[in-house]
Amino acid sequence: MTIWTAQKVLGVIQVLMSPAPRYFVKHGAIMARADLSGRQVAAACTKLVEHGYLKRETYASGKVKPGCYLVTKLGLIAMEDGTTLSSGPQGPTGKPKIRANSLRERAWRVLRIRRKASVPELAGLLLDAGTADVEVERAHNNLSKYLRHLVHAGYLTEMRREAPQSLTSNGAKRFLLVRDTGPLPPVPQPALKKVFDQNEGKQYGIEA
Repeated sequence: MTIWTAQKVLGVIQVLMSPAPRYFVKHGAIMARADLSGRQVAAACTKLVEHGYLKRETYASGKVKPGCYLVTKLGLIAMEDGTTLSSGPQGPTGKPKIRANSLRERAWRVLRIRRKASVPELAGLLLDAGTADVEVERAHNNLSKYLRHLVHAGYLTEMRREAPQSLTSNGAKRFLLVRDTGPLPPVPQPALKKVFDQNEGKQYGIEA
């Protein structure tokens, strides 16, 4: 039921954001539009935060503002593309998983929505403005490794490079999603030379 209410709340947020774009929403405004209880709206917003579509607004001190949310770049993409939320299968315990709302999990969500992307595109969508250069570089390396594993396991295929942005650049390589097995991100297992699919509960070999 939480997934259904989260889907409804996402649609309400899209209505609240128009006609003039606004990137913050409040609990009370959502309640008034969605015809849901305060508890239902709170649970739905928590689910949208877990999916990376909303972010809790904070004071300068870092303390969370109760009932205040910011719409993320990923949330804007989801609303624009009419993404359908899914809880995904729970799967057996003890299986490898990617940490909830990690960079790789959010990258997988973007790939499922957009179908194609480059590492710079993913980083631009997933990292906050003002992220330190060292963190940006670390994210690029993380995403590059993850996409390389997905290519070798047959989830992605390499496309032609983007047009170079400078005379010294070769342009960024783009990737196309060709195997979409569900909402849970594939988990690389380099030591086993495999990728574990959390949706299917099976492993795919990495063809280096």
